[in-house]
Amino acid sequence: MKRLSVLIAFLMTIFCLTGCKTAPDSETKNNKNTEISNEDSEKKKNDEKNDEKAEKNNDTNGEAKVGDFIKVDNLKISVMKGPTAISVSPIIYTLGTNLAVHNTIEEQIASLKKRESDVYFIPSNLYAKLVNSGMDLKPIYSNVGNAVSLLGKSKLRDISELKGKTIALTGRGAVPEMIITKLLESANIKDDEVNLVFLNDPSEAASIIEKNENALLLLPEPFASSLTQKIDSLDYALDINNEWKKAELPQIITSVIVTYSDTYEERKQDMIKFTSLYNKAVDSLKSEPKNYSKNVEMLNIAPAEAAEQAIPNIEFLSLTGKPLNDALNDFFRVLMETNPELIGGKLPNED
Repeated sequence: MKRLSVLIAFLMTIFCLTGCKTAPDSETKNNKNTEISNEDSEKKKNDEKNDEKAEKNNDTNGEAKVGDFIKVDNLKISVMKGPTAISVSPIIYTLGTNLAVHNTIEEQIASLKKRESDVYFIPSNLYAKLVNSGMDLKPIYSNVGNAVSLLGKSKLRDISELKGKTIALTGRGAVPEMIITKLLESANIKDDEVNLVFLNDPSEAASIIEKNENALLLLPEPFASSLTQKIDSLDYALDINNEWKKAELPQIITSVIVTYSDTYEERKQDMIKFTSLYNKAVDSLKSEPKNYSKNVEMLNIAPAEAAEQAIPNIEFLSLTGKPLNDALNDFFRVLMETNPELIGGKLPNED
C-alpha cells in the first residue's frame, strides 16, 4: 500500500512537470504564429501598394509620365489629324476638353480665323501665307520636320538609285514635291530621268505598286506605315531624313505651333508652360512610341500597330525663339526657289 502511494505521487509529479512545460511552448508557438500573420498582412499591404504604383507608372495613356509635370490653365489647343495630333498624344488626357482635333486644313483655318483656340498647330507654309496676308501670328515652337517616307519592294543604297524609277507621291506643288525635287537635284538627276506620278490621295498608292512592283511611293506618315502592313514585301526603301542631311539642305519644317501676337503677350507665362509641357511630351513620344500608340488609335489617326511603327519615322522638332525663326527663313527660301506661291510669294516679315 505504501509502495502504491509512492507510485501515484511519482506519476502526479511527472504529469505536473509535463503539463507546466507544454503550456509555455504552446503559448510561444501561438505568439510566433501571430507575428508571422502580422508580417504576412503587412507584406500583403505593401505588395498591394506597389502593384497600384506600378499600374500608375505603366499607364499607357502617358498621363502619369507627362501630364503630371505641368498644369496648363485653360489654354485651348487646336491640332489637325496626322503628325500634328500624334505629337500631342502623350498629353491628350492632360489637355482634356481644351484640345480640339480637326479633320482637315480647312477646318483648322476656319478655327484660326475665328480665334476659337489660343494655340494652333499649322503647316509652316500656311503660317507664312497668313502672315503675308496681314495676319499677326507668332511662331512659338516647331512641330514636325519631315513627315514623308519612301516605300518600295526593294531597298535603295542612296538617292542616285532613283534614276529611271517611277515615284508616286501626293502634294503636287507642295512640300513633298519640293523634297523629292531637291533630293534629285542633289544627285544630279534630271527631271526626264525619273517618272513622277502625282496622286490625288494617298489611298491611290496601292494600285500603283500592284501594277508596277519596281515603283516607289513617297507618302505621308502614318499612312505610309499603315500601307506597309497591308501590302506584302512593301517596306521603307530609303531614309529620306538621312539623305536630306547628307545633301546639306536646310532643315525641313512641315508644321509649326503659332498663336496670335496679342494672345502671346496676354498669356506669355501660360505659353511658356505649354511649350515646356509639349517638349516633355515629344521626348516621351520619341523614346516610348508603343506607350502612346493606343492614344493615336483613339484619335482615329491610325491603328496602334501602325502608329507605333510610324512615330519613329516622323521627325519631331524642338526649336523655339531665334533658332526657330532662322530655320523657318532658311526653309522658306528653299520653298521660294521651287514654288513661291506656297508661302504667299515672299518671305514673311521681309518688309
